[in-house]
Amino acid sequence: MKHRGHYLFLVFAILVFLTCFSVYVYMYHWAAVAVDKSFNARAAVAAAISNSSRDQAFMDQYKASAPDWQKMSGYFVPADDVVSFIEAIEGLDKGSGATTTISAISADNISGSPAGTIGNFHATVSGSGSWPSVMRAIELAENLPFVSSVSGVKVNVSDAGTAKKSWDFTMSITAKMAVPVSTSTQI
Repeated sequence: MKHRGHYLFLVFAILVFLTCFSVYVYMYHWAAVAVDKSFNARAAVAAAISNSSRDQAFMDQYKASAPDWQKMSGYFVPADDVVSFIEAIEGLDKGSGATTTISAISADNISGSPAGTIGNFHATVSGSGSWPSVMRAIELAENLPFVSSVSGVKVNVSDAGTAKKSWDFTMSITAKMAVPVSTSTQI
């Protein structure tokens, strides 16, 4: 009977050890989860601060570019005013001395599209004149006050047998046209 007390203390010691070990494992796991949550929260705060400063920099740039918005719209043929582009093409003969005519016109149908939609306006121009006037007409077409390109330029001599040669030319002009966008700085 003397030994029963020792077994009882041994069982009690093992139960205390298992209880302490279980509490230690639980606390260790709880601390590890708390540290992970803390690191994740710090990373989220750092990302939010970074995003906030990037958003602020974007807004500053957006507001600083506001005076240039009106200039930008001038580079595109307004979809509701293609007549201004046609008049610019018809004005090629006045500045060059060559006789020019618009032989074909076509445009993308962007009416009813949302603001900022961009399409193309095509014109085929033909004409005649002296070599300098033909070259000047092509130069003026390349420098139209719109985002445009000149392609398919063909120049042929028309009166090869005469002393004063005349030259015929054809070219395609493609300009970007856009549905006007509001230039408000409010967001």
